[in-house]
Amino acid sequence: MSPKKDRLPHFVVIGAMKSGTTSLQRYLSEHPQIGVARMKETNFFIEEDNWSRGLSWYRRQFDAAAPILGEVNPNYAKYPMHRGVPGRMHEVLPDARLIYVVREPVSRIVSHYMHNVDAGRVTEPLDAVLEDLSDNHYLLCSRYFFQLERFLECYSPEQVLVLSLEELHRDPRTALTRVCRHIGADESHPWSPRTGLSHGSSADKLVPNALGRALNRTVRPLYRSLRRAAPALVGRPLGKPRVSDELRRRLEAALADDMERIREFAGEPLTGWPPGSGGGQ
Repeated sequence: MSPKKDRLPHFVVIGAMKSGTTSLQRYLSEHPQIGVARMKETNFFIEEDNWSRGLSWYRRQFDAAAPILGEVNPNYAKYPMHRGVPGRMHEVLPDARLIYVVREPVSRIVSHYMHNVDAGRVTEPLDAVLEDLSDNHYLLCSRYFFQLERFLECYSPEQVLVLSLEELHRDPRTALTRVCRHIGADESHPWSPRTGLSHGSSADKLVPNALGRALNRTVRPLYRSLRRAAPALVGRPLGKPRVSDELRRRLEAALADDMERIREFAGEPLTGWPPGSGGGQ
């Protein structure tokens, strides 16, 4: 496939949510050979979202002048919330290279929860939303191999690169070299000094009050403006919730087999993660 000619992406970052996709998108946008979609989350391959807009709409999201085009979308690895994504993606992009950014799974769950509280979608405490782990959306999004299996039904393992947020933070230039090698971009690009900075920080997240929730539903530009100018009017600082030892044990036990499988597939130690079943680090 010629992405320059077809104005279709050569690579897709498929997730995971709250695992560094914002940072990766900004880093890749610095590379002169790479053009990322104008929208971070086109949601084109999600049937209930933008699939019906058609391929011509999707093509318009990319700058055809860039030799290598890519999309970054953490919503694509959210099965079963979004079904059929890999099949639709393969129908349009059979030769695409996939990049799956993952993160220590319990930390990702906490960040996902904070994101939903900040957005006004969740008001219950963390323990409550994780009380029942059967078919739990937060847990499923951290079951990385479970998500990846759907894509491996359509794409070969050679088309998939697993990259950890921890690696991206610890040694960003090496991580980005791996990404460039995977997608065929120049590996010698001199990344700027700011490479390695974290983007999408959760430090400014709020627990919206009644006014904040109402404005977020009805007048979002005003809500966002007040969040910046007078955050105390629309909410209070969220702060990072504590994960009790008991909850952590439950989560790690539920994730252990999956962590072992994603480690094996990734071919890297995934430093800083708890050991999975059958060994690990």
